[in-house]
Amino acid sequence: MLKIEECQKFTSGSWLIEPKRVDCLVDVVTDSRTVNEKSLFLAFEGEKFDAHDFLEDVLSKGILAVCVHKTPSQALLNLALEKSTAVLLVEDTVTAYQNLATGLLSLSECKVIGVTGSSGKTSVKAVLSQMLEAVAPGQVLSTIANTNNHIGVPQNILRLKAEHKYAVIEMGTNNPGEIATLAKCAPPDIAVITSIGDSHSGNFPREDGILYEKSDIVKHMKNDGMAIIPDHLKESIQSTGVLDAHDYKTFGSESSDSYVVYKSGSLDGAVLAFGDYELTCSLSGRHQAQNISACCLVMKELGFDFSEYKDVLPELQLPGMRMKVELLSEVTWVNDAYNANPQSMSAFITWLSEIPNLQEKYRKCHLVLGDMLELGDKSLSFHKAIVKQLPKDWTCVGVGENFFQLEDANFTAFEDSDKAAEALVQNVQKGDLVALKGSRGIKLETIIKKLTD
Repeated sequence: MLKIEECQKFTSGSWLIEPKRVDCLVDVVTDSRTVNEKSLFLAFEGEKFDAHDFLEDVLSKGILAVCVHKTPSQALLNLALEKSTAVLLVEDTVTAYQNLATGLLSLSECKVIGVTGSSGKTSVKAVLSQMLEAVAPGQVLSTIANTNNHIGVPQNILRLKAEHKYAVIEMGTNNPGEIATLAKCAPPDIAVITSIGDSHSGNFPREDGILYEKSDIVKHMKNDGMAIIPDHLKESIQSTGVLDAHDYKTFGSESSDSYVVYKSGSLDGAVLAFGDYELTCSLSGRHQAQNISACCLVMKELGFDFSEYKDVLPELQLPGMRMKVELLSEVTWVNDAYNANPQSMSAFITWLSEIPNLQEKYRKCHLVLGDMLELGDKSLSFHKAIVKQLPKDWTCVGVGENFFQLEDANFTAFEDSDKAAEALVQNVQKGDLVALKGSRGIKLETIIKKLTD
């Protein structure tokens, strides 16, 4: 936690009403519903709401301090005086929030591992966190859920406690410049790029915009930091110049610094080989073997041997709707409907196609793919490429505007998940397998709900 005097220092703000004590520890919050007598409440101004409009309610609760970028009315200042609440004025409360996180890190010896990528970043974050927890129980801070943006990154950092020695921080982006902001907020000791693909490409005007965006995590890591990058992207990342002043190591190929061999896989797991070890893993697919390769390299950089954490591999779990396999109403569901881009969609199809004898184990196999969103002008062409990869021995269904335009003899398409569910309920029977993959906005999970209620 930060002292209230440190909050003023790190935000470069000025006191409109000074605190009674400068050494008080504060609980930094942005949700007025969670404030208490130790809270420093930051008033954010968004597109749909402005927390400055609710200051009277916040101040009436008698909290320790508020941080604002709009000067409160005299009536509100009088209320703050009455409640002994300090008022800190800054240029921008979101920037102040990020600066508080950076300041807290500067007081800690915690190692920050920043993770970004067009796909795989959440898996790497989850796997690496579980590996670290195995060797350093109770000492690992990790990004919660998908809080990986300009608010989420400082929110996670401000959970940092004295016992934390490692912070695994996921850094996401939808638009140019966002990774730089996040990496400056939480400068990584180790910066991991899982992949560079076409996610959100419609928001990047430059053809190489995503490459430069993801590479910013290396550009803004600590001077003595280490970059962990895919071996096949080494030349591309080198072309941005970010590796000129930083050390780096590679993963994912036989000639790289870390390579996990994918021996075989099923819906329930895989057999992997790493060095002299051959062992089972709860995560399946070549793309997951790549992710684990990156994690093993990070662990090595942190000084841990594979033998110290290998036993966690059979128990690895991914959050949310990521490769979740479950039996519902006597139908096997593979739910990977959290998000999708051309690379992750292709990897999903490849994974299913490589599982031996899968069609023999089920009455019928159904593949349901939702549109990949935010791909810009090339969106339809990306979807066409996916259609060419559809397995011919599966019943294939597309959901969304793009797939609806491409419907042909190989697959049936629907405009939305509700209409797809209406059709699938007539075809999916006991003993079937249904695999779903699509962007979050398509809401493919509603198909599972409607077919299992």
